[in-house]
Amino acid sequence: MESVKHKFVMALLVLCLIAVAAAIWYMIAAMPDGTQKEGTLVEAIPGWEMMVS
Repeated sequence: MESVKHKFVMALLVLCLIAVAAAIWYMIAAMPDGTQKEGTLVEAIPGWEMMVS
C-alpha cells in the first residue's frame, strides 16, 4: 500500500511541476498587453495563439 501512495505522490508532484513550468513559460511568452514575444513557441505553433488567448 505504501508503494501505491508513494507513486501517487510522485505523480502529483510531477504534475504540479509541469503546471508551474507552463505558467512561468506562459507569463514569459505572453506580454501583459496581449502581444507575443518573437521566437517563442506561441508563434512557432500555428493556431496556438487562439488556444491561449
